[in-house]
Amino acid sequence: MKNKSPKHWIVLALCCLMVTASLGLMANTSGVFYTPVAEDLGISTGAFALQQTIFLIVVSLGAYFVPTMVKKFNFRLVLAVAVAVNAFSIIMMSMVSSLIAFYILGVIRGLSASFFFMVPVSMIITNWFEEKRGLAMSIAMCFNGMSALFSPLFTGMIGAIGWRMSYVVMAAMIVILCLPAIIYPWNFNPRSDGLLAYGHVDEEVLTKATVTHKKEEMSIIMLITFIIFALTTFGVTSMAQHFPGYATSINLTIGATMLSMTMIGNILATVTCGSVADKLGVVKATLIYLAIGTIGMTIMLLIHVPVIMLAGAFLFGFDFPMGSVILPLLTEKFFGIVNYNTVYPTLALAGNIGAASYLTIIGFIYDGAKSYIPAVIICVAMMLLAIGMVVLNVMAHPDQQVAAIEEK
Repeated sequence: MKNKSPKHWIVLALCCLMVTASLGLMANTSGVFYTPVAEDLGISTGAFALQQTIFLIVVSLGAYFVPTMVKKFNFRLVLAVAVAVNAFSIIMMSMVSSLIAFYILGVIRGLSASFFFMVPVSMIITNWFEEKRGLAMSIAMCFNGMSALFSPLFTGMIGAIGWRMSYVVMAAMIVILCLPAIIYPWNFNPRSDGLLAYGHVDEEVLTKATVTHKKEEMSIIMLITFIIFALTTFGVTSMAQHFPGYATSINLTIGATMLSMTMIGNILATVTCGSVADKLGVVKATLIYLAIGTIGMTIMLLIHVPVIMLAGAFLFGFDFPMGSVILPLLTEKFFGIVNYNTVYPTLALAGNIGAASYLTIIGFIYDGAKSYIPAVIICVAMMLLAIGMVVLNVMAHPDQQVAAIEEK
């Protein structure tokens, strides 16, 4: 069987479209709806943001069913049903006014989206790529930054046709973006297509590497630091969805542009971090990108000058690859391919709980303090904590073990 073919890259392109639909459109663009919907329905921002919290938590829980479903059914069939249900639930959001209805639809959206969200896409890339896996992961995940285009688009659309019709347009776009992955003939595992993973390594070498990682998996300190790392790095990304409100609260009108700048930074960081991790090692890449993101958030906290705020928002985008690219690579390096499909969904669940929780907490902080400043301060503290967890994780391992983990 071939280990290199055009189909490997076609599957990667399909993953890019799924990331665009799920993270780029459905998740990262949700913030532009908060204020218009809350004001129109006469509810608090925090109360409405809770539906997105529910969505993110259910997405994470649904990821546990992906390996089981793809073993029993053809993935493209599962994907077709998931996309149809997801689009229907978003259309229903355009028709309801009750918070309870939004919460129920959040559950339905989350469960259906879990089959084309970050976890299954990461699993697909891990199955299809052995060589250049970091690059492939970076290419796919950078498409979550497409919200740099979607955010101003939907901001203008909401003003022109209202938030209800804008949700209908979103549903249609998700179907269009996922349709190629439904139509094109491919499978979750390349062996089902008569192919090996791109640049497949000899099974004996892979087995030896996996044995080494199994020993690392037993470290309680490593597990705890990974969970805290996921909670904090995922959590701070929720602040970006509140940038429109944050800008308004400090008398600026650049909120949508701030979100776009963050997504542009996200794209640049996501495209490059896989290659940087391949060259410098995952730990060094993590510390570099986290430091840049922390500087960006600190700038937005201290200097409320439009141009500088936009620069800070751009730098803050360097935190986003922590969840989309860095965490999968860290998981594969520390726990091995054999355990990846079990460990990564668990860490992603922890991360999405952090993102989902802080997404709502930010709204309630603003409702109570009438300011986003306390929420931004907490973000900086969380990013510093994430850096501390990486350092602690490295210190918890002897030098020779860290070297083995970083070895290519």
